[in-house]
Amino acid sequence: VALRSGQLIAAAPPQAVVVYDVPLLAELVGKGQRTTDEYDVVVVVEAPEEVRITRLVARGLPEWDAEARIASQSTDEERRALADHVLVNDGTLEDLDAQVDALWSLLTA
Repeated sequence: VALRSGQLIAAAPPQAVVVYDVPLLAELVGKGQRTTDEYDVVVVVEAPEEVRITRLVARGLPEWDAEARIASQSTDEERRALADHVLVNDGTLEDLDAQVDALWSLLTA
């Protein structure tokens, strides 16, 4: 992943915006395996635990497994501590898109 990321960054035009999607960033930072220093902006997208469980169950995961996975991950507070911006994904995709658009406007103003 690191090799391919480096290749894509090297191929990007000088003014390009490069977005990393790092689902377990807080876990890697917590283990000392990564820092946020290489990123200009860290955006955390979060949802309440009950929403996450509902979504995972809807994708076919047993509820007990969804709960166990969430419990093994970093806490919301740990993720927020890394964030420059937090988006709350507790609604529709359109709701999240609107938050992303607003953040993009803020960052590119």
